[in-house]
Amino acid sequence: MWDSLQNILPGVAAKFHIKKTLAAIDVCREYRRLAPEMLPGESLQNTFPKSYSEKVLTIGVLNSAWAQQLHMHSHRIQKALNDKFGENTVKKIRIQTETTLPSVDSTG
Repeated sequence: MWDSLQNILPGVAAKFHIKKTLAAIDVCREYRRLAPEMLPGESLQNTFPKSYSEKVLTIGVLNSAWAQQLHMHSHRIQKALNDKFGENTVKKIRIQTETTLPSVDSTG
């Protein structure tokens, strides 16, 4: 009688043209989960996923030292994301230096 939300969501996403938005949310959330495992120390205090579009994940970093750390580990992060979501989900990781981190809701 009742259908799981996981079964309904893909059809609803396609109907309302939000499939790409949901994919972007998933990729960015997975980066936040992977970063502490793959990057040194306080990665989430110094890096953040800015966007995911056209198979490019853009990561914001607070300074050039974190840009270098992310650059050194970007292939591993890209591989982990592609392993989870499918080959060629992320074709490139772009790194952008920012002056501040965005505020993040503690529930996200």
